[in-house]
Amino acid sequence: FEKILPNLHGVQSALPLLLPFIAVFISLLFSTILTHLELHNKSHVRNLLAPVNDLLYPLGLLLTAYIIIFFQLFILLLVVQMQFGLDVFSHFSSLFVLLSVFVLFFICLGMIIAYLSKQVQTSILLSTFLSLGFFLLSDALVALEAMPRVVYFFASFNPVVLVGNMLHQLLFFGFSFGSYLEEFILLLIYMVLALLVLFFIARRRHRA
Repeated sequence: FEKILPNLHGVQSALPLLLPFIAVFISLLFSTILTHLELHNKSHVRNLLAPVNDLLYPLGLLLTAYIIIFFQLFILLLVVQMQFGLDVFSHFSSLFVLLSVFVLFFICLGMIIAYLSKQVQTSILLSTFLSLGFFLLSDALVALEAMPRVVYFFASFNPVVLVGNMLHQLLFFGFSFGSYLEEFILLLIYMVLALLVLFFIARRRHRA
């Protein structure tokens, strides 16, 4: 058998699999901890009494977490480019949009967990188990085609699987957005729904 991509090896070929899991783990845990730090801060009640929109504080937390997490991912991509020779920055604009939507979705999930959990330890455990759940329900261990039909159905809608497939097409074959537009739209819908749920829970908690 001949390799489809003979020039790829090691970390290069594993990047579309590793990058989503690193992003999921960092996004969920960091956003959960950051939100709990804000909720248990002594100035939190004073902030709620300020004459500003209720959504300003969760939006600020969301943007803060996004900037910090994306900076970490940028450093990781820089290491991959310089140390492992995989050209990722030639597709940086598409990669930026894709990873931004992906990271924002999981930041929203982490913040939702923090808003619904009273204790930090509980929310961290929930975030960790959720990360493992996305990992196990992906093609990291078993190919999608080898899964039972029911598991395959749910795994095919897993955002980690969607992003992994899009990264393969983008980094290895140089495909444009049009080739994976349906998957990207589905990921965007996930993010918008998570954002709406986050704003609803945050506003309800602030007014309680």
